[in-house]
Amino acid sequence: AIESLRIDGDLFVPTNYQQAGLTGHFHRLYLQEIKGAENATINPGSIPPLQLSMGDFQYGVKYFGAIDMNTYPEGDALIIRSLKANSSLLTADLSGYWKQLDDKTYQSHLTGKVTSDNINDLLQTFDFSTSIIAGKGSANFDFTWPNAIYQWQIKAFNGTLNLNLGAGRVIDLGEAATKQLSMGRLLTLLSIHRLMHMDYSDFSEQGYHFETLTGDFILNNGSVTTKNLLLIGAVADIAIKG
Repeated sequence: AIESLRIDGDLFVPTNYQQAGLTGHFHRLYLQEIKGAENATINPGSIPPLQLSMGDFQYGVKYFGAIDMNTYPEGDALIIRSLKANSSLLTADLSGYWKQLDDKTYQSHLTGKVTSDNINDLLQTFDFSTSIIAGKGSANFDFTWPNAIYQWQIKAFNGTLNLNLGAGRVIDLGEAATKQLSMGRLLTLLSIHRLMHMDYSDFSEQGYHFETLTGDFILNNGSVTTKNLLLIGAVADIAIKG
């Protein structure tokens, strides 16, 4: 058993751990961010099988909540059979791999689904900047990038993303688009339903308010394209392709 301010749990290490693997059950596991990790060189295939459950996991300043992870090595790769997370910010069910290529560079891949009741806080926690302000939502994705599994940047992603968001707003539309939506906002504000419920949010809040946002996206080294982004709102429905 291990018990400290940062770690509280059990880790079983058999004598043949490289083949049998490590098994850990932690109530709490708070790891400090490793400085200079981007320069570290490791063969992911040398990492023994891992079966870990953590009731409360934190890496650096990022909080992930409860984590269940099951991995095993295969050749020069670490195969992520299952990675599940559950916290106040997100629920995730992922799988993938992290492998070292012949030239000693890395390639990583993750696929799965993430849902959240607070998209805004989730994106801010993981340092994503966006013009979308939303509450509930979900995303199905399949991403590959040329780096370690813990070194990910949107500009390096290749893959697909399916997005489904509930009510929210798009800000920074630009002056022309904002002017075109102003008359629609006024008409919406004057609707009987809005007057009865004293709902003036469309007129008082910045940007375009939508009830749902859905779309499929293709990511290619920082470029994002879509053929079916659809925003449904009281002021207007907007379809985007490009």
